[in-house]
Amino acid sequence: FMAKMKTKRAAAKRFKVTSAGLKASFSAGIGENKHTTENKAVKFNLRAQENFLIYGYRFSEFVMPYGNVSYSKYRFDGKISHSNPSLNGTRPGYETIIVAGSVGVELSYAALVSKLECTYQQLDTNKTKEHNRFIFGYSLGVAW
Repeated sequence: FMAKMKTKRAAAKRFKVTSAGLKASFSAGIGENKHTTENKAVKFNLRAQENFLIYGYRFSEFVMPYGNVSYSKYRFDGKISHSNPSLNGTRPGYETIIVAGSVGVELSYAALVSKLECTYQQLDTNKTKEHNRFIFGYSLGVAW
């Protein structure tokens, strides 16, 4: 089962961006999937919840700096069936929470879009140490 909701206040079509001003988007999604390995030794359930808020200001049809904050939560629950009695019936469970913030700039010309972005993430998974990450990324795309 997957559900996703997205609201957006932005220009109508990417290749026809003409308006300057505030651009904002909020997205929320939840989902759950049940899986079993081929040999039926492991059955597990994955649940996810994701929330994103993106805010930008388009100076012109070519340039838009933006910022993004997100909160995501992922849950894994499983059951192991094994001939080894110490593993049989084991129920591992993990939960990861990711909080992130990004800043970037989008450069557009007609249908060509490029982005540069820096992101800071804090990952907190139960039964493990907390981790922090700094990520730099870029993309180049064509919209139609």
